[in-house]
Amino acid sequence: MDGIREFLDMGLRVGARMHCSHVLAGFKVTPMDRELHGLACLRTIAVIDVYREKGVQVSWDVLHPKTAAFYYYPELCSSLLHYIYACGGKTAFAASARELSEVAC
Repeated sequence: MDGIREFLDMGLRVGARMHCSHVLAGFKVTPMDRELHGLACLRTIAVIDVYREKGVQVSWDVLHPKTAAFYYYPELCSSLLHYIYACGGKTAFAASARELSEVAC
C-alpha cells in the first residue's frame, strides 16, 4: 500500500490526473487464501476511493490478482501485437481467432 499511497499523495499535492495501470492488491496475504486476497483487493480499491473523495482525479484499469498465471495481459499482448496490427485491431483479431478456433474444433 505504501507505493499506492505515495502515488495518490502525489496526485493530491500536484492536482494532476492520475492513472494506476494493472493495480495489485496493496496487502500481502500469506499463505495465499483467495477469500482474504479478494478482501485485500477490495480494501485497495477502498483506499483509492478515499483519495477520490479528497479530490484526487484517479482512474485504474485492471485489478490484477496475484493468482493469475505467469503471462499476464501486457506480456501476452506484446507477443501478439504484430498479429493484432496485421488484422487491423483488437476486434478484428478477436474475430479472426474465433473463426480459427471454430475451424480447429
